Amino acid sequence: MNQVEKFIAKHPTLYHMAEFKSWPTIREHGLLSVADLLNVYEVEEPRRSKLLSEWRQDSVPIRDGAPVIRDQHPMPPQSLKKVLCDGLSPQDWYRFLNSRCFFWVDENKLKRMLNARPYRDKKHDVLILDTRKLLERDLPRITVSHINTGYSGRNPAMRGMDVFHPIQYCCLAGRKKGIAELTVEGCVPDIEEVAVSVEVSKGDKTLGTVWQR
Repeated sequence: MNQVEKFIAKHPTLYHMAEFKSWPTIREHGLLSVADLLNVYEVEEPRRSKLLSEWRQDSVPIRDGAPVIRDQHPMPPQSLKKVLCDGLSPQDWYRFLNSRCFFWVDENKLKRMLNARPYRDKKHDVLILDTRKLLERDLPRITVSHINTGYSGRNPAMRGMDVFHPIQYCCLAGRKKGIAELTVEGCVPDIEEVAVSVEVSKGDKTLGTVWQR
């Protein structure tokens, strides 16, 4: 069994926590990275660069009638700069992460995020994807990481560009920890092709299903 098949066997589904009521827009445009979202809604400079390279303590509305850009609450620059390698600045890291879409590889990690203090009292749209379908379609744009690259709180891991690996070579990463997250460069278009369902969650409770294959 190759590394891709081993990954699929271990992580048959992937999870993405999105803003509440964002599914209709995601269904129409695909799941977009922040950079792609700003392209679709034609956000111009200097606001574009600010949204891509500065810390978002809270979610930010693009404009009336447009989606909200999620916060980066667990990744303030003061703590992030202490764990960056390779001469990277917090601004470099924010720009890099803003160019990708992120997924938890197991439900426990998703629930930990849903129950985190900034999010536990809010509703969220949770997208559940079929790992095999996503990998079969978008594998060249996919990498995995052994750490939560968007967290720099208590006991954060050091990080640089070498924390991201193609799944085909993730066995060469030389780390004992399992994979924490999967990322897709750019966007995940035609999301219904690879989605299993979309649920509304609040904390550790599932409140309903808004879409299902």
